Amino acid sequence: MDFFQILKFCFDIGTGISCLLLAIITYTKPETKKIPSIYFIGLYFIFFAIVKFCDGIGTFISNNYIIRIYGICFFLFVLFLIIAINYIVQDNAISLSLFIAFGFGILLLFISLQPNIGQVVMKNGYKSVLENDLFNGFIYALAIIGAYYIFYWGLKTWLNVPFYIRKDAIIFFIGIILSSIITMIVQSLSMIIPTMSIFVNITISSGSIILLYVIFKEPKLLYILPFIIYRIIVRDREGYSLYDHDWTESEINDKLFTRFLNAIQIMSEEIMKIGGVLDINLYDGLLILYESTYISVGLVSSKSSKLLREAVKNFTNDFERLFERLLKKKNRDRKEYEEAYKLIEKHFSKFPYRTSKDKNHPLTLSYKQKKLPLETEKDLKKILEGKDEFEIIKNDMLKCPDSLSSDFFNLYKDLEKEIDDVEHEEDMKED
Repeated sequence: MDFFQILKFCFDIGTGISCLLLAIITYTKPETKKIPSIYFIGLYFIFFAIVKFCDGIGTFISNNYIIRIYGICFFLFVLFLIIAINYIVQDNAISLSLFIAFGFGILLLFISLQPNIGQVVMKNGYKSVLENDLFNGFIYALAIIGAYYIFYWGLKTWLNVPFYIRKDAIIFFIGIILSSIITMIVQSLSMIIPTMSIFVNITISSGSIILLYVIFKEPKLLYILPFIIYRIIVRDREGYSLYDHDWTESEINDKLFTRFLNAIQIMSEEIMKIGGVLDINLYDGLLILYESTYISVGLVSSKSSKLLREAVKNFTNDFERLFERLLKKKNRDRKEYEEAYKLIEKHFSKFPYRTSKDKNHPLTLSYKQKKLPLETEKDLKKILEGKDEFEIIKNDMLKCPDSLSSDFFNLYKDLEKEIDDVEHEEDMKED
């Protein structure tokens, strides 16, 4: 037993424990635990942890059963990684890469079940148990597929990310490079210089931690690629518009869009009576319609998904509960429904806005928005006593997504607390 063996064992076991902890965090974090892709990322971490445990144990114990477990779990962790990325990229598990990885995995499983799959040999002064060339070849092929897929996801996300979350995307892309390109380079070097295998654990662990941190901080990064949501509009049962919200720049007139939805609803009336969510294909997108007792809601997106349909349904039910008194009175004053922005934040907060292209482009939700929500305006008046100052900040807020308003108030509270702390320290010094 030499120092390198002990060091390799510690790094392998440490990486395995880190991956298990990441899996636990993945399944317990409330902001992301209901996201399908995160579920498969958690499985990826679990099986990768088992792979590292087998790596570590295999440093000292040469056993065919450990090799078989290693091969099976390596195949599964790559498989779940590809499924997770497929959900992120296209909101669907199936892809060509999945079938290729599955084919390699089946061959790997077949080889793993053969007798004497591994032989105990001495290499550079320490024991190695994964010396079957065919076995190692399929392991390396799966590793290349996994690394390629991670980099493909990262690059495609980076190229399509909205400007206002570009800073988070930079950190995200650093994690992607560490987990894919750097890891594969170090893995290749470890075939020539065995001591480099320690750095494989460092690159893939640090890359995974960075990725998970950024995703938890900004879940919108998971919803840049599968689809784009453009606009949602709420109407009463007689077709009058009560509330609408844009995620992209829209030149469509409100009245024209409402009439279009009314015409669609009339043509689909028999289907809508049955209940449920209705998907209607448009020329370059899709309209999701849902009708409840008092209102009907239409969402325009680039494509449909179970996640979007559930969001529309839950938004509709909450809207009806929040404004039930007004809806029963058939109140059609749009100002009365401005607080619906809270429901947008609740059900659609994970979907990114597409209103800014660069740092010189205003972060507008819609050029038609003329007034802040009443509650936001009241909170702003409490902070800013001067009328001119209030109008300047108010006009700036009108150009920003609703989510940035909450950031403004949080920043104000933090600064207020810091000032109080400084004043308290000064008082203590005087005493």
